Amino acid sequence: MSKKIYITKNDTAEMAVIKVLKSKEEKVVLSVPNFSQLANSAENFSLLKKETEESGKELLIESVDDVVVELARRNEIEATNPFFSQSKKNIKSLEPEPVVIDEPEVKESVEISKNGRKFSVTFASLTLIILLLPGIYVAYTVLPEASVKITTQKMDWDYNATLTVDKAALALNLETKKIPGQIFSQKKNGQLTFPATGEKNLNKKATGNITIYNNHSSAPQSLVASTRFESPDGKIFRLVEAVTVPGAAVNDGKVTPSSITAKVIADRGGESYNIGSVEKWTIPGFKHTSKEKTFYGVSTETMRGGFTGKSAYPTDEDIKSAKEKSALTLEDGLKNLIKNEIPAGFKFVEDSSKFTISKQTVNTDINEQNEFSIFTEAEISIMAFRESDINEVINSNIKKELSSDLKPKTFTLVYGEGKFDSVKGILTLPVTYKAKLEYPIDTEKLKGTLVGKSELELKALLFSIPGLASANISFWPFWVDRVPAVDKVDITVE
Repeated sequence: MSKKIYITKNDTAEMAVIKVLKSKEEKVVLSVPNFSQLANSAENFSLLKKETEESGKELLIESVDDVVVELARRNEIEATNPFFSQSKKNIKSLEPEPVVIDEPEVKESVEISKNGRKFSVTFASLTLIILLLPGIYVAYTVLPEASVKITTQKMDWDYNATLTVDKAALALNLETKKIPGQIFSQKKNGQLTFPATGEKNLNKKATGNITIYNNHSSAPQSLVASTRFESPDGKIFRLVEAVTVPGAAVNDGKVTPSSITAKVIADRGGESYNIGSVEKWTIPGFKHTSKEKTFYGVSTETMRGGFTGKSAYPTDEDIKSAKEKSALTLEDGLKNLIKNEIPAGFKFVEDSSKFTISKQTVNTDINEQNEFSIFTEAEISIMAFRESDINEVINSNIKKELSSDLKPKTFTLVYGEGKFDSVKGILTLPVTYKAKLEYPIDTEKLKGTLVGKSELELKALLFSIPGLASANISFWPFWVDRVPAVDKVDITVE
């Protein structure tokens, strides 16, 4: 298998040797452009032959420059001149139809004097010339066209590297391949419900709130947890936590009660404790004391949750799955939010984000649809970078390894699995780049240099262009042998 290597006309013999020796293939085709420095001396080809033979490589030289081919062959290097493809001119056999001109009855003529010599021109001849002038003008100014089809040489080039995106970097560093990055963050929370698949016998106690009043004195009153409150029909509820009822306001012997609201739970389970509002709860602990009637409770809402029997409940697997789904849902939502925050021109990859759950609370109480709920609070941080910086690193390597004139015609850029350190603000990012390179041709600029050139002149000019594979030239009509005006030249590049 062989590899074709292209050099520029300014490359020295030493530079050509280096490019050949860097090739991994044993057979190398060296493409030498017209007017190359290598043609200045036969010693350049002697050096090429010596170095390639010592490295065990087989060298073939390809050039449109006959001097290069001759010097290579003199040094026993196989050399060829590629075929210059030119389409045949558009020649047509045109035989004009005979023009029959009746002999004019008037025999007068015009005598024209030029350089001391006299010519006699009949009026019929003048008439014919005048009639033909528009056709002559069209034939030599409107019709002429030139078409140039150029095929450039293509080169496959692969690049694999691991780049560093750093939030502390102020500018792109081509030597260290360090790229400036920017971190974007968003926080969000949400509560989701999930079905409970378990079932068990429950004896749940009803709960609710009681507002406790002090109409006794200005002294505060402490009540311990589990202090009993009794409804008029004898149902007992107990304080969930200890509370202190503030002292009442006493002015001129008149007492204005103070109050505090506290959570209570039924002494027993079952639906019978799901009672409505109660105008007055008594405190059995104050019975037969001066506080029996001056300390009391009022509830304005229904006591709820009392239940005895089979009920759905979330299993451990239900809770585990629900936590994972809640996290994923919140993460997707945060990513969509942050996408709208990232400015145009910036890019982030899948592995450049850090998702952190700051809080996740499970509520195992079952609603009417036998569902439980999970509250999740989370934050996401994403490292973004400019893809133009990635392309600049890649293009600098094309210039360094090959030529500053080569440009990608087509390419694919794939990002590998990155590693993001959100604390240090650094993302290590593998990239794989595959391109088909060519020497770009500025067709508009080239048009101006082609005007007025003959076929042979075009041949020399076109094959001095670096990276040219072949060229096809055609003139029209058949009498055109030079490139007409710029607007009459059509150049296509493949």
